[in-house]
Amino acid sequence: MVLLFSDSASAQVRTKDKTKNQPATSTTNSNSGKFVFSLAPRAFQKNPLLDMAVITEVTDDGRKILPPTPSRAAYYLLQSAGYHLEGDGAADAPPPPGIDFENLLKKSMAQSSYLVSEAGHDPSLVIIYVWGSHNKVDPNAEDSTYRNLLSRAALVGGTKFAHEMEKALYEDNLMPAGFSGVSRPFYRFRERDDKTRQLVEQIMDDCYYVVASAYDYTSVAEGNKKLLWRTKITVGTQGIGMAEVVPTLIVSGGPFFGQDMTEPSTLNKRFNRDGHVDIGTATVEGYVEPPKPIEESKDKPESKK
Repeated sequence: MVLLFSDSASAQVRTKDKTKNQPATSTTNSNSGKFVFSLAPRAFQKNPLLDMAVITEVTDDGRKILPPTPSRAAYYLLQSAGYHLEGDGAADAPPPPGIDFENLLKKSMAQSSYLVSEAGHDPSLVIIYVWGSHNKVDPNAEDSTYRNLLSRAALVGGTKFAHEMEKALYEDNLMPAGFSGVSRPFYRFRERDDKTRQLVEQIMDDCYYVVASAYDYTSVAEGNKKLLWRTKITVGTQGIGMAEVVPTLIVSGGPFFGQDMTEPSTLNKRFNRDGHVDIGTATVEGYVEPPKPIEESKDKPESKK
């Protein structure tokens, strides 16, 4: 099965100090799940808490390349794949105005030492971004609902998480009637930890997303795009508008662009409805620290193969 936002669908754009990996805003890092409650519905909160998810999936080709550092940045050309909607209501929702998307994305990616190509710095990457919302479909359309759900699972939790969820759903459907609770495979999958529960909750509802995909520049120029990595950042839509939350999604992804993550992370961040966006730290739950960059030799130049 081809899942939208998974590696197999990449060409069709339709689509131990952990603090150094955090953005400069106010996000938090924790290995244990937590729940923060407010008595007021989120739509009426001045500074609501966002429960976001982020995953970067790096391909085998991407793992062959040294990650950029502040002293050795990676330069890119930026290209938009546009505004894209999935699910019910997609045709009725125009893109919200007033989002300085490209400048926010450039500033956010600079946190991970990815910089826009300029004079004296040839690009090695082409970054293609797409954004929008991924909505549920009519529950009476059984087959479409299942495919829509798995597509959103790949968007929110990554391809590996989507396959795990698909397996749990399949095994659950094989269970005879009368079994409930811990006896059901999907229940055990959802309740295995707080992070999985939070991801499944977001997958089961509509979500906003920002996706940035990095391709090898030479391969794009030759007409044979080679995907290196893809970063996906999502948040549920309940009580918030796309125009006010997308900037926060963009800047919260800063430390994760290009990072080789073995599993998704969940982020908690408050945002201001006054439109002010900080490039800063978001609270990260269950963050998987990326492998350390390969040390370059100081004694002799790196051999070329």
